[in-house]
Amino acid sequence: MVRVPGAWEIPAAARTLANQGKVDAVVTLGCLLRGETAHYEAIYNEVARGIGQSQQETGIPHSFGVLTCETLEQALNRRHQAGNKGI
Repeated sequence: MVRVPGAWEIPAAARTLANQGKVDAVVTLGCLLRGETAHYEAIYNEVARGIGQSQQETGIPHSFGVLTCETLEQALNRRHQAGNKGI
């Protein structure tokens, strides 16, 4: 498991793991909250592109588990303890 400070860093961490040749697949998990910033869509698009590009270039499968939520409440509702809608 590798933790990164934010969603922006997920693709770089995924690529680093995939390039080490020690994993059969990479699972990417994260959450982007829209908040009050104007760069939400730009970050999400680049994170999605970066994860896909890492998968294509390394040949290692990457799962995509980056949530995009409008509010913190919406993100918390996706937790396992709250019913895990993704199950």
